[in-house]
Amino acid sequence: MNAPADRSALVPDPMAFTVAALVESGALVEPAGDGALLLLPPSAAQHLSLPEDLVLSSDPDAKGAVPCGLGTPLLSRLVAEARAQVP
Repeated sequence: MNAPADRSALVPDPMAFTVAALVESGALVEPAGDGALLLLPPSAAQHLSLPEDLVLSSDPDAKGAVPCGLGTPLLSRLVAEARAQVP
């Protein structure tokens, strides 16, 4: 079996995965530079222990933003919740 030439196509972008998961929970999203501005429904914000309005960033050092890169608590939680839905 031959491996695809571009292996990055097999691994979802952490920001895109995070945004998609939050949109699925009802979030409104506005792309903003390397990140995104989000407005979460109160129930989703409470479930994830996040504020209702937040800035996502792939930069773990971005001031005032919630990081969502590899190894971050938010991405890890969203991945665990997605995996729990797979039979």
